[in-house]
Amino acid sequence: MRHELITLAREPDPVDRVVRFVEEHHPHREPEIDPDAVVLADSYRLPADVWDVLCRRAAASNVAVSEYVHGELARLARHPTIEDSMWELGEIQAADPSLEIDFAEVHQAMRYARGLD
Repeated sequence: MRHELITLAREPDPVDRVVRFVEEHHPHREPEIDPDAVVLADSYRLPADVWDVLCRRAAASNVAVSEYVHGELARLARHPTIEDSMWELGEIQAADPSLEIDFAEVHQAMRYARGLD
């Protein structure tokens, strides 16, 4: 779980554009750090940069930090990461070496489709 939270915060996300916009127009918006968020940060010993990103994203989303994190973890559970998808394609190609997959092109297309590039 700690690894997932760190990856979630350190990977660019489309919500980061919203974060920048909100911070430019409402610079004093503070995140709601609820008791569950404190337990989350303490239990998983989240690095300061990760905690900061999660708080900024929650504030921009106008939800409590624990609610934001819960929603993102649920989203990740429903939708595999790009790395998970790439790994799965690698397994498919290993099972059928005749498949010609341009992994760099697929990776770039996935990032584009998710609004990361």
